Amino acid sequence: MARRGDLTKDELKIIKKKITDEEAFESFFRDCFLRNLRPATIGYYKNEFHAAKKFINKTLVECEQQDIENLIIESKKLIKVTTINTRLRALRSFYNYLYKNKLIDKNPMKNIKLLRDRLKTIETLDSKELELLLKTIRKQKTFVGFRDEVILLVFLDTGVRLSELVGIEVEDVRKNKFI
Repeated sequence: MARRGDLTKDELKIIKKKITDEEAFESFFRDCFLRNLRPATIGYYKNEFHAAKKFINKTLVECEQQDIENLIIESKKLIKVTTINTRLRALRSFYNYLYKNKLIDKNPMKNIKLLRDRLKTIETLDSKELELLLKTIRKQKTFVGFRDEVILLVFLDTGVRLSELVGIEVEDVRKNKFI
């Protein structure tokens, strides 16, 4: 008897090879390496995947939307919204990669939104407090004092992150401008 038509979903599941978490991680991190992501970013992904697995009772490649929703509900009991959103961003990146490369059939993050975080007022220094801080640093008249003043002024003038500031090399600055 000759067969006509497409395979059923059940038949397709039988012939489609399932990928393991280890294979998915290897492929994802290879892609991260090829995109030249920072080691800190790759470490962040690894930490978040490891933490997510504690809340999910199956492999990450088998996760469905409901598993991610349960992760959010359980996480809200233990950690801050900001931390949950950080985890969701890492998972979204992972699942988007797997789905785009046809390593999974459904993206469990497709309909998952980040949690709303209540805005918190962050206290900042006013101009008088900044002047006092700079005056105190300038009184030192040492290399460390000069270095600290430069660091503070770069932070104030540019809004650069600490990790970005630490990564600035002499070659990155030309004629008082960052390249």
